[in-house]
Amino acid sequence: MQNKEMFSGLRVLELASVLAGPSVGQFFAELGAEVIKVENPATGGDVTRSWKGAGEQTDDRSAYFCACNWGKQSVTLDLTQPDDRSRLHRMVGKMDVVIASYKPGDAEKLGVAYDQLRAINPKLIYGQITGYGSQDDRVGYDAVIQAEAGFMDLNGEPDGPPT
Repeated sequence: MQNKEMFSGLRVLELASVLAGPSVGQFFAELGAEVIKVENPATGGDVTRSWKGAGEQTDDRSAYFCACNWGKQSVTLDLTQPDDRSRLHRMVGKMDVVIASYKPGDAEKLGVAYDQLRAINPKLIYGQITGYGSQDDRVGYDAVIQAEAGFMDLNGEPDGPPT
């Protein structure tokens, strides 16, 4: 079996940005799943679209963004708006998997928490990614965790600041 056939026919909805969630979505896409990434047009979408390296000249997609999002479909929905939330709920009825990376409480406010989506599609598999667990409201970005763990202090030049 070719790797592209492994998840052929599987439909994945990605409600995630930056690295952890999009990487999981990318793995599904690489193995043949149809992955639809949801981005908020009011915020400019996934923040990593603009994380361009020095001299990087591209359209609205940085190399970082492309590395975690190639092979996916994309849709823009502002989940604070009732019409867009309804559209997402209709999509959920046709999905097999949802990947989400919201801090505690945010998914409920947007109508995309596990219980809310499971009521629409009882067969749905819901993967929630969080850096600190479901009871902690801190965002789990890599740089924050590296700083808290002291890893940043181990990097950089001897006479320079941590990197």
